[in-house]
Amino acid sequence: MRRMLAGALWLALLAAACSSAPPATPPPATPAPSVWDPRRDAIEQHAGIWQNHQPVSYAYDLDHQAQAGDAKSYAYHVSGLEGGTQVLHLSGPTLQDAQLGDVTVNGLFQRATDALASPAFQIAFDSRAGYPTKLTFADDADASGGAAVESVDAFRTAANPGEVGRAQAALGKLLQRWHGVDDPRWAYTWSRIPAGGAQPITWTVTHQNGKTTAKPGDGGSGGLTKDDVSPDGTVAGIQSVLVSGGWADVAVEQAPGFDILIAVDPQPGARGDAYWIRIAWADLAKQADVSDLQAAQARWATSQLTDYSYTWDYKGDGTPLTYKVAQKGGTATITPVGTTPAPGSPAYATPKVEDTFAMIQAVLDQGGTVDATYDGQLGYPTRVVMHPAGDAGANGVITIKSFKHR
Repeated sequence: MRRMLAGALWLALLAAACSSAPPATPPPATPAPSVWDPRRDAIEQHAGIWQNHQPVSYAYDLDHQAQAGDAKSYAYHVSGLEGGTQVLHLSGPTLQDAQLGDVTVNGLFQRATDALASPAFQIAFDSRAGYPTKLTFADDADASGGAAVESVDAFRTAANPGEVGRAQAALGKLLQRWHGVDDPRWAYTWSRIPAGGAQPITWTVTHQNGKTTAKPGDGGSGGLTKDDVSPDGTVAGIQSVLVSGGWADVAVEQAPGFDILIAVDPQPGARGDAYWIRIAWADLAKQADVSDLQAAQARWATSQLTDYSYTWDYKGDGTPLTYKVAQKGGTATITPVGTTPAPGSPAYATPKVEDTFAMIQAVLDQGGTVDATYDGQLGYPTRVVMHPAGDAGANGVITIKSFKHR
């Protein structure tokens, strides 16, 4: 009897296990529908138009207007030849080398695609050639702050009417600026860059002590002479191209810079003969100023002074400043004299030696000029005449006097 009950119980459990159904498999998740963005379609459509209708030779200015309160507006010139591009800084802050591609047409398309995450971003195009004409980068969170706007201005090709006259006028202005250069020392690198990617021809031209020397680079002279690579010879060569029916686009960096980029297409419509000429100037005076500053900083660091005192004074276009500075061990005591405000207000109040060094460097970096005299043994600045071009420093003279140390 017990065996029968045990067997029945076992059969009942087996039947229950067999009859229990496994848990139902949940249906696959339905993917969220993608949001259609007409801006993306417009970018892709016009990028295709540009790819199919890109001119053999073209040029334009890229103007970046920063948001309200931001002083970082700038302009670049872009010229295209046979599918390649070259870029020249015109005005404002300079971009890093890795960012220069952003101002080309392809770079603008890519940046527009990257900006689609912002609902406020807007873009406009040229309906015939497809290139972007205006990109508006607005702040989604704060529309009152305005928007950064980039615009493609003065787009032109070899087919535009009046191109020869425009190029001739630009060459005349180039020569006018060149003939106005009166620096006793100057230098530049002259390059002829084939559009097809072949090795450029480069020359280095230097003027010092009343003598001008021109030396070809490692690739040889390219059949050119020192006269050909002078600004006058360069202009004469471009004028010959224009007279022969060719096209040229001339761009010159705005003062105080003087870099030059010339796109040349000797036979518009043909391929294989286009090239750029780039003249990149070296500021020998600035190089000397930077070298003097670095040498003075090295002397000051080597002196390893711990106890010293001096009077720091500024006079110029800004508020006059005078400070008594005393360094003892690792502690500096800075005492304003008279109505002089606390250090750092205004920004050119830099009574510590290290801060004065930093301000000199900042003025030079922003394109200003500095005529500085440094102590021959210890390196600290004894007299600094500043003419800033940016927000660093102030027009005037700094002196450090009554310097005493132990």
